[in-house]
Amino acid sequence: MDRLAVEGGGMNERLRIIGFTLAITIFFGGMVAVVNSLLKERIQRNRQVATQRAILVAFALANPNKPGTAEMVIADYARYIRESSAPDGTTAFARSDNPAHRAFLLKGDAYWGPLLGVMAVDAAAQQVLGIAFIDHTETPGLGARIDEPPFRGQFHGISYAIKASDGRRLAFVAPGTAKKANQEIDCITGATETSRAVERIMNRALDTFINKAGTP
Repeated sequence: MDRLAVEGGGMNERLRIIGFTLAITIFFGGMVAVVNSLLKERIQRNRQVATQRAILVAFALANPNKPGTAEMVIADYARYIRESSAPDGTTAFARSDNPAHRAFLLKGDAYWGPLLGVMAVDAAAQQVLGIAFIDHTETPGLGARIDEPPFRGQFHGISYAIKASDGRRLAFVAPGTAKKANQEIDCITGATETSRAVERIMNRALDTFINKAGTP
């Protein structure tokens, strides 16, 4: 009997350990699921705010050097920007006070990885109003200079009305040689591949926008 009692006691102890381990696993598994859910919501909100801020910057409605709080961005976006659903299911963006001022996303593979940005245009005048980048992995000091004012500033007021024989509406040329009247943009010195990738992404996005908008 003593032997059976000892064996029974050992079995009960093992069952208690298994039960405790299972309970801990379920508890922490649930906690991880809750944390992941909260992080997912936070990541989605941060991504949404970053996109809204880039749209405001592209329209010159926000200072790129002063990010502001998420609440400020959301409030300004609601005040100045109108969203609508395009026939293909994508979202179209426009100024609330000027429907001809529109914006669209720039998406594609840059030299070192995916790139996401925004281009704002005056659809009536067929001119670019501004650009802003949301996310990219280009090399700091080289390709990452697409974020800097000297590069982004070239786009303000440039026409995209004429499509060249090579299919480009915006032509990226050697640094220091661009002529705005010819719809040209200076490449970034030392970052030719990034510049070419951005050129492809922008021209593809412009063609897509024009096809949807029905402008020449």
